[in-house]
Amino acid sequence: MAEMRYPYTLGAQLMQFPWKKFYKQNWVIRSWVNGIVLALPIMAVITKSIPEPAPKKSDH
Repeated sequence: MAEMRYPYTLGAQLMQFPWKKFYKQNWVIRSWVNGIVLALPIMAVITKSIPEPAPKKSDH
């Protein structure tokens, strides 16, 4: 991919951002991402275990 002189759009700015370096050097972001990845399966199991309410009967 050719290097842009100046990334005008948000998409171009996100493509040029050094994500790998940012993730490697920032412990807060690393912990946040790891925590979300570890918590998502637990939240999915909890959400599936909650029973859905029964449909209400219509008075009509």
